[in-house]
Amino acid sequence: MSQVGRDETAQTSAGFTLLELLIVMTIIAIAGTVVSVAMRPARGIADLKGAAMNTASRLREARSIAINRHTEQVVLIDTGRRTINYGRARSSDRIDQTIAIRVTSAASEKIAASLSGIRFFPNGGSTGGAVRFERKGQAYEVRVNWLTGRVVAGPAN
Repeated sequence: MSQVGRDETAQTSAGFTLLELLIVMTIIAIAGTVVSVAMRPARGIADLKGAAMNTASRLREARSIAINRHTEQVVLIDTGRRTINYGRARSSDRIDQTIAIRVTSAASEKIAASLSGIRFFPNGGSTGGAVRFERKGQAYEVRVNWLTGRVVAGPAN
């Protein structure tokens, strides 16, 4: 009889109950939510920097195409539609709604109130300009030198 009693005890105490598993999974879900909320501000800054660095890279590409193909390349920044169109270089990029965009460009490249361009010439020069991306007090700026066409990006002052 003592052997039978041990087998029944072993069967009832082995493993986890469904309730215990649900409690552990709930704790893991809550911890994941807390971590994701805590990381959100850092992700926001990364998105802001990413938008600026991507724009700088694509502007450099437009400049290279102008030099290599011996044709002008125009990059259009539409702050109203929140898009940047790279012309023949590539398609458009859409800027996140939470990021404010400001453009400074040559008067000759101002097409409308919300539409400005930066033109790259076959000799490598450009009309120059700057695109500023801002969110919650953080800002990154992409600047294009009018004489050399050089594109630089970094935190805005």
